[in-house]
Amino acid sequence: MGPEELPRKPRQGETCNGCGLCCAVELCGLAVELLGAGSVPCPAMEIGGGRFWCGLVRRPSRYLDTPPIGDRALGPLMRMALSIGEGCDADDPLPVPRPVSRRDRSARTPR
Repeated sequence: MGPEELPRKPRQGETCNGCGLCCAVELCGLAVELLGAGSVPCPAMEIGGGRFWCGLVRRPSRYLDTPPIGDRALGPLMRMALSIGEGCDADDPLPVPRPVSRRDRSARTPR
């Protein structure tokens, strides 16, 4: 799967679409505290079905060295702790300034 096949980042606050940007550029507190992660991307990022997923939610036992039977209880707790489902929390990129044309410049220049 190439980058062109992954979903684009939604606007901040819109429904998560699994673009993975949040986990690729900043570690959450759970990744730091529970996994000892020190650099991005998050080691618990998983890809499947054309999107990224949080491995601490999908399969906590894989990352926490706990019995898989606990995933049904731990996954929802991780989801709640990360506010997954509350909307995209990754900052939107800054808008690209539009180029100023000669006409715009001459209209602003005092004569």
